[in-house]
Amino acid sequence: MTISTNCILCKHNSLHLFHQDKNRKYYRCDHCKLVQVPKIYHLSLEEEKKRYDLHENNIDDPLYRNFLSKLSSQLLPLLPQSAVGFDFGCGPSPALADIFNRAGFEMDIFDAFYYPDKLYLTKKYSFITSTEVVEHLANPGKEIEKLWDLLLPQGYLAIMTGMVINKARFENWSYIRDLTHICFFSLETFNWLTHHLEAELVLSTQNIVILQKPDQ
Repeated sequence: MTISTNCILCKHNSLHLFHQDKNRKYYRCDHCKLVQVPKIYHLSLEEEKKRYDLHENNIDDPLYRNFLSKLSSQLLPLLPQSAVGFDFGCGPSPALADIFNRAGFEMDIFDAFYYPDKLYLTKKYSFITSTEVVEHLANPGKEIEKLWDLLLPQGYLAIMTGMVINKARFENWSYIRDLTHICFFSLETFNWLTHHLEAELVLSTQNIVILQKPDQ
């Protein structure tokens, strides 16, 4: 069984075993600090979608909307009135896009399983949101750079994901029990990403990061 030692985010050859449970092994990159699950443990697309279909998130569910508002409440005050946004990985119920629509902003959406139209690739956006998505990406470096390229100068990339605190808490973290979660960010990882993208780190909390693209 061969496991690549190249990080799926920064591509450095600097992985070491971080944790192992009954289901999988988890490796941490010494360079960008991303914790990642080797490809041999990734679910098939069919298995992955079956798990997503079990989610009961409804666009009008007040609890779900309140959860998403943790991100929208931080991003909305930063946006000019003319801003056009894009929600990457919206799931079957695009509630976050609806929150921004009701606040007066035009939104495009994409989800690989539920809204697969890639028209967004032909556009540029003032802001891009991605909630509970990056932890599912097999190639997060490529996907995040693609999103970054879609941003207009001074645009915002807002990401919500569970974050690694330390090894002890990781070992008992319910987040790693979800087998569709294959990479785990930390504030250290987002600090690396900020430098890599030459971005400004506008907001950094325990599960939300907002990066701003420089004026070009």
